[in-house]
Amino acid sequence: LTFYPRHDEYTLDQRVTRTNLYPSFDDYCKIPDQVATTRQFLDKYLIAHPQDLVIPFGYKANLAAAQSQQQTHTVITQTLRNSPWSLEQNFDRDLRDAAIQKQGTVILQNHEQVEYFQQPAFKNVKTYLVHNPLNPEILTIKKNHYDQIHKIIAIGRLVPQKNQIMMIKAMQLLRDQYHYSCQLDIYGVGPEQTNLQREINARDLQQQIFLRGRESNIFSTAIQYDLFI
Repeated sequence: LTFYPRHDEYTLDQRVTRTNLYPSFDDYCKIPDQVATTRQFLDKYLIAHPQDLVIPFGYKANLAAAQSQQQTHTVITQTLRNSPWSLEQNFDRDLRDAAIQKQGTVILQNHEQVEYFQQPAFKNVKTYLVHNPLNPEILTIKKNHYDQIHKIIAIGRLVPQKNQIMMIKAMQLLRDQYHYSCQLDIYGVGPEQTNLQREINARDLQQQIFLRGRESNIFSTAIQYDLFI
């Protein structure tokens, strides 16, 4: 269950059904109180499609779920992706913490987050640590020290928060200031693809930086590179 269509950023198993609360990102942005309106949409959805468990992702999704009126029949588990101490724009940490205390469970991604929820205020909150998956074969790979890096790989959705533009600027610095030439392959898709290609072209880096799109077996591809960013 997502707020709005996401430009096919994620591939889904055929057994998974995607439902959008809003028809587009523009429609979503026009809502004056996104959390309250989303909570109303969510309640209607849960009445029509009863669920055993809801795991929302993202700040506003978590708050909307915390305010849901359907919690007598649906268990809602909060999640936390970023640093628990971070104060982002339009981000109310106390409100986030209150929602987690109300829900009583939270899924975390790293030990730093676990440490935060060991405070006395969260003594009744159950925490579940689920790391991002890591292919165990990575631990068996041994590579020699490289005096030179020839091929670099980066993997991630092409969205502003991934900041691929920084890598493009770094490649230009390597060429212009350090006279060092190497290749950067960026794997992933997303709405920033056109802007990134425009930056690559403007800096005359078409022979060094390549947007490779989506790769079905990214692990076997990644281990062929000298450096991962």
